[in-house]
Formats: sequence, structure tokens, C-alpha cells
Amino acid sequence: MRIAGTIRRAKRISVGTREQLSTLYRLCLAEYLGTTVVLDDQLVQSDVVRMDWFRALLEEKARAFQIIVFTCRPADYLSASAMPSGGKVVHDTDDRFIRATALDRAIQRR
Repeated sequence: MRIAGTIRRAKRISVGTREQLSTLYRLCLAEYLGTTVVLDDQLVQSDVVRMDWFRALLEEKARAFQIIVFTCRPADYLSASAMPSGGKVVHDTDDRFIRATALDRAIQRR
């Protein structure tokens, strides 16, 4: 891998950067194939600035193909206005291109 003109071993890349590169690859592939992509807390090692960038990217790409994100940290992926509130299970935003579901409210254990 070449970084700033210097060849470096891929193992030196941080876990967060590897997750981000993997996510970008998966998003590109899903868009190219016209298919759904599922992310399971794929970006937990990312800093706040990168998460802001990824959040905007996911919102943009949600118009081109379906993205499903499973997370215990919804604020990483959704703006406050996009989250279900007031006991609601589902909340749609962005002309229904983004749907947030609070599974802790949707799934009932017996």
C-alpha cells in the first residue's frame, strides 16, 4: 500500500481505517450490483468527524440502493430527527428513503 508516496504494510492501518475501507468497498459493490448491503455496526471504531461524513454518504446512497444497518449506537448513523421517539417503533425521514426501527420496542419477548 502506498501512503503519501511511501510504501507501507497494510497491517499498519488502524482497525477503524480498515473498517471504513471495507464499508466503502461494500457500498461501491452494492451500488454497482444494484443490491442491498447489510452493515452490522461496521463503523464502531470511527471518530466523530468520519462518522459525520459516513452518515451523509449513507443518506445519499440510500436513494440509490437499500442499506440495512444493525447497531446499538443509532446516533452514529442517524441524525436526532431521524430516530424513533415517543414510544414509536418506526420513523421515516428523507422522503421515506430512511427508515429507523427501534428493535428493542418492536420485538416482544414471551
